[in-house]
Amino acid sequence: MKKEKILSVVMAASLLLSTAGCGGSGGESGGGSGGGASTSADESADRGNYTAPSDDAYAQTINSLVATDALGRSFEESAINGSDKNVGMFYFVWHGEHSESGIFDVTKLDKTDPDSLWSAEPNTVSPLNAAHYWGEPLYGYYASDDPWVLERHLELLTMSGVDYLALDLTNISIYEKNVRALLDKVVEIQAKGWNPPRICALLSGAENDSPDDVGRITEFYEKFYKNEKYNDVWYKVDGKPLIGVGMKWAYDGLSDEIKNSLHFRNIVWPFQTPSSYPNDMSWMDWEYPQRVYDMDGFMSVSVAQHNSYAFSKSVNPDTADVSYNENRGRGWSYTSEKNIAANAVRGTNLQTQWNTAHENRADVKEVMVTGWNEWIAFKLPGTSYKRYEDNDLGKVCFVDACNMEFSRDLEMMKGGYADNFFLQNMQNVRDFKSNKAKVAYAGAKGSPELNGNFAGARVYLDFEGDAIARNFRRADGRETYVNETNRNDIIKTEVVNDDKNLYIKVTTKDEIVIDEEKTNNMNILLSVKGVSGANWNGYNFIVNRIPAGKGFGTTKLEKATENGRFSFGGGTDCDSYLAGNVFVVKIPLASLGITSSEFTVDFKVADGISDQGNIDNYYIDGDSAPIGRLNYRYNSGV
Repeated sequence: MKKEKILSVVMAASLLLSTAGCGGSGGESGGGSGGGASTSADESADRGNYTAPSDDAYAQTINSLVATDALGRSFEESAINGSDKNVGMFYFVWHGEHSESGIFDVTKLDKTDPDSLWSAEPNTVSPLNAAHYWGEPLYGYYASDDPWVLERHLELLTMSGVDYLALDLTNISIYEKNVRALLDKVVEIQAKGWNPPRICALLSGAENDSPDDVGRITEFYEKFYKNEKYNDVWYKVDGKPLIGVGMKWAYDGLSDEIKNSLHFRNIVWPFQTPSSYPNDMSWMDWEYPQRVYDMDGFMSVSVAQHNSYAFSKSVNPDTADVSYNENRGRGWSYTSEKNIAANAVRGTNLQTQWNTAHENRADVKEVMVTGWNEWIAFKLPGTSYKRYEDNDLGKVCFVDACNMEFSRDLEMMKGGYADNFFLQNMQNVRDFKSNKAKVAYAGAKGSPELNGNFAGARVYLDFEGDAIARNFRRADGRETYVNETNRNDIIKTEVVNDDKNLYIKVTTKDEIVIDEEKTNNMNILLSVKGVSGANWNGYNFIVNRIPAGKGFGTTKLEKATENGRFSFGGGTDCDSYLAGNVFVVKIPLASLGITSSEFTVDFKVADGISDQGNIDNYYIDGDSAPIGRLNYRYNSGV
């Protein structure tokens, strides 16, 4: 956030990852709390050692997602549907609106031209007052209205259990074009039967902003809240769309129509104390442990905190030696009260913040996480924004983001922490909603004909419409991002087993297209629990690298041959069936190393992945069901 409004307020005084299963806020081992979930009423029927899954295929899908990140941290099945807890995500729609002078990346410039980066003198390599990215997002330096990116953002956040996106509209503009693109994408996804995060707007600027808050709130209300097309996109409290404003200088100037139509919360900035208004909220709390705002049971959880008013004080070579610990970075230790750079990729700060929410779960009804995709900060004069010190002359700062260690995004990045923060946050969302209760859902027993009905099978859904081509401008408009790996849009996978075989049926939106010259056609990757030997990202086996032919036939089940590499070989013939928009395989349990009547298989279906040995591409290319590093879990039918 570009914090020009800090001038107008009075400045006030201002995670360690626990091991699996731990909830103490002092834990610093870097492991997330163990997954699992309580069971809801329709999931309580006992089936041996397993719980019956919901009859709702949507709930089956979300509850059965599992993952293990690059650090070995895992979360298991859960039961988050129907939880009375809500989680919001601070979300930014400003990309493409502030990069007209080009793309400037602090992390890259700090390596290639640090003199220009940290200079206040005019230069074209790193211009003063220009927006700078702290690093490169996995999806590139995208524009906020890129439909390909919006589709993936909403899929990732839906799968992770996020209930609403809190739009950062505190910087004068309401970013009308980008907001409209986001709302239209939410409407589109809702029409396909999914429940993506709803939307709320944070429109709290400063008392002297121009246009003022009243004008911007009124503009947003007229253009979006009043539009019947968007009636179902809003996150509501007490039946009214939630909006965050500066109550002191905005509320009284609003029309009665607006006052009666919305549910208002007062925005508390990180350096402020709670107000006298009954409903407060904040995207970040500089106090630790974070406060619970009692009226709505609200608590903020943030990736990192810029307590010095500028993250760059911990990075700038002019100040870092003495100011490194004046901000709390991603690897901050609340025990030693120091930054531990090696823990930045582990998110120890974020985990400790989440642990506060877990420990206060009885009082916390809603958590808002900061944040998803801020990515940029403006290069400004001084070492700490508008708090000039005697030695500030000729120096520069970046307030809300500076580099990987001192930034607060969860979205996946190229290199660095990769997808660690997305998965870590997803684990905590599931733990918060389920109260960390454990559950294992039963599979289904049967021996279907390959071209027949899979009645009673476990059902796993995937977003319809996510396998789309990308052809959209970069944030600065100087290049175009193109991705044409989309080929088959996977919408459903059904699984059942008998005593000898595992049956998997994959359904796509349209007729399945096969490229016989490639090995990335409708691949099924499987991770069999308890099976030793080589694996790639946990996958022991892969099916259909040599694509099955039309009609009845066979395909190959191959086994991982080299640990840590995408290398598979040998194999077992598996009966297959390919016709229209359906692909079915029958895999002998013995070929998977399964010898017990009870077993667990985590799996995904992927099509069109360009470099199959790069796990990042499962977030980017073709279609992966489920997306990225996520898997569906199937436990044996009983």
